[in-house]
Amino acid sequence: MISLNQTLTYRSIAGSMIVLGLIGGYFLGPQLGGAVALGIGSLCCLTTLVNLRHRCGGCGQRIDGHLLSIREKNSLWLRRLCYFAGSAAFAAGAVVLYLKFSARIG
Repeated sequence: MISLNQTLTYRSIAGSMIVLGLIGGYFLGPQLGGAVALGIGSLCCLTTLVNLRHRCGGCGQRIDGHLLSIREKNSLWLRRLCYFAGSAAFAAGAVVLYLKFSARIG
């Protein structure tokens, strides 16, 4: 049995960002807390992007590409694209919030 191995899913990344944003927003302020949460969300997306592969359900070994169908290969590339786009968007949001925070301080 072949399964898609994801380190972190969309739901766990969003949940961690919400919790970290609320905690960081309380202790650090809304802009710096949001920047920290978005930065960690970006790192979570990159971690999943690097570790996203099809594996054997029994032994956990990586599967050769010739065993996958065209649909599974396309789905994998689409997921990788989504994780990359999400990571870039989170990183850009973190930079914008940090720049707003530093402009307010300086």
